[in-house]
Amino acid sequence: MSVLGQFYDSGASKLLEGKMMSGVILLFIDGKNGTVEFPEPRFIEDDLDTLLSLGLLGLTHNGKGERVFKFTRAAAVLVEQSRGA
Repeated sequence: MSVLGQFYDSGASKLLEGKMMSGVILLFIDGKNGTVEFPEPRFIEDDLDTLLSLGLLGLTHNGKGERVFKFTRAAAVLVEQSRGA
């Protein structure tokens, strides 16, 4: 829920997954820009795969073959419901 909440709050529609020596970095492509903070880095790839399988994120790739996640309407509704909106 943390990833989805940050995605929602950013106003972004897409998130780029970058691989660095220190691990994965998730960059908002549009919206307020910035990065996603995640408390358990060793599980972030599994968390993203789970969000994909649940239809809460969509997936495409950029020209370099890096994963680009799309924020879905279902994810927005889930975040809003969890916040009582």
